[in-house]
This record gives sequence, C-alpha cells and structure tokens, in this order.
Amino acid sequence: MNCPIAKSLDLMGDRWTLLILRDLFISSSCRYVELRESLTGVSPTLLSQRIKDLINNGLIEQCEKPGTGHIAYRLTPRGKETKPILVALAKFGLPEIDGRVPDKAWRTFTSK
Repeated sequence: MNCPIAKSLDLMGDRWTLLILRDLFISSSCRYVELRESLTGVSPTLLSQRIKDLINNGLIEQCEKPGTGHIAYRLTPRGKETKPILVALAKFGLPEIDGRVPDKAWRTFTSK
C-alpha cells in the first residue's frame, strides 16, 4: 500500500514494538533480559522477532552496554524520530489509566 500511515504501521505498529521503543527512550540502552523483564507477557520468541524487525527497519541497533560489555540495544537516529509518536500515544492514553505514571517514564517523554 502506498500510504505513509500504512508504512509507519508496518515499521512499528504493534504493541510490543512500541513498548520496546518506549523502554529504549527511558534507558539509553537495554539488554535483552532487561527488555524481557520490563515487557511482562511477551514471549521470548516474539521479543526476539520484534528486536530483529526493529534492527532490520533501522530503528534500533546492537551495541555494548556501557560498563558491562554485554550486548544491548539502543535507538538509532531514525528510531529517535519516533519520540513524537510515542508522546502522542502516551498523552492519548493517559486519561484512560488511573493517573499513576512512573515519573522517569513520563519525564522521558515530556522533556525536550
């Protein structure tokens, strides 16, 4: 389909993909195990596939976690361009929850 919205959804339009991007905004880099702990309910196979998709689509990249030497993931410049989308989704969903949002997460999305 030759539609920018459809293409955007192809790149990042499912729950787990958006939540992986969220976690990488909150922490500058995350290891697989950290993503797995944060994303309650995602299967290991699905998480691995979403990470591969994000890498293949140029939104995240593998890196070395600073100070640990472990493999981690971080946003690419293209991945950082998704911030306004995540901010809009967060603002849209905020009235639907009880109002308690982790401060660090909210500050990440509302700063700059």
